[in-house]
Amino acid sequence: RLRNTSGLEVESTKPSRKALWRNRVSADPISVISLTLLGLDQGASGIAKCNQVCRKLYMQWLQQLYSEDGLRTLVSDLCAVAPVLGLVVLALIIYAETGLLAGFFLPGDSLLVTAGIFTVANADRPQLLDLGPTIVVLTVAAILGDATGRLLGARFGSSMRTRPDTWWFKRKHLEAAEAYYRERGGASIVIARYVPILRTFVPFAAGMGGIAPARFMFWNILGAIAWVPPLLLLGHYLGKTSWAEKLHQVILIVIGISLLPLIIGVIRNFWKKPSA
Repeated sequence: RLRNTSGLEVESTKPSRKALWRNRVSADPISVISLTLLGLDQGASGIAKCNQVCRKLYMQWLQQLYSEDGLRTLVSDLCAVAPVLGLVVLALIIYAETGLLAGFFLPGDSLLVTAGIFTVANADRPQLLDLGPTIVVLTVAAILGDATGRLLGARFGSSMRTRPDTWWFKRKHLEAAEAYYRERGGASIVIARYVPILRTFVPFAAGMGGIAPARFMFWNILGAIAWVPPLLLLGHYLGKTSWAEKLHQVILIVIGISLLPLIIGVIRNFWKKPSA
């Protein structure tokens, strides 16, 4: 409450700090960064401007991750600071892409193939990563990511069913993952490793469905082993050939193949719809 010039108490129209944080964070995670950078006392226009800047920087970062040259520059710069740092960042990306709903648009398949190429020295391209540690670390990251997704699904799944769509969360993705999990059961955890978006949402849906932790971990480990090492080894092999110089085309092919199940699913759903 505030006092006016007459000394009488009046209701404040300014939202409380707690309410501002709660409303902004629930609506848009980017606003967390905005509020941190600008402070809670900034107006909506200031936060909106910071949101635009943060989104622009984030999209530039994503373009770097999906580009072989950008990813190589990122990893090489990190390895120059500390040899293990580049691998740690790749592991964090795989963890976020598989375990956090907001990470579904991060690279998965293409990043693994590219990381495999980084394990080979070819022409003027130096070796940035060791194959053995890369396989182990990224496989563990994938396992931990899915395990986190299951835990989040078991804890927050019911509330996410009624959550409105945002730029980072689409309820249709969760509904598709639930339907896929109900249809395929535990095997969906393995199959979804090769399907973007489902790879992120199926573990969450499995947690919502109350899958037993031991049963989930079996499928989780099996899926990680079936996903990470083969793609890394594929990249390692390609790194020894002339295809290493055509990595942009390789990445496009990998992305196209990984999107095929989604495209086939859309076509099937279209043909299943009854004619009007």
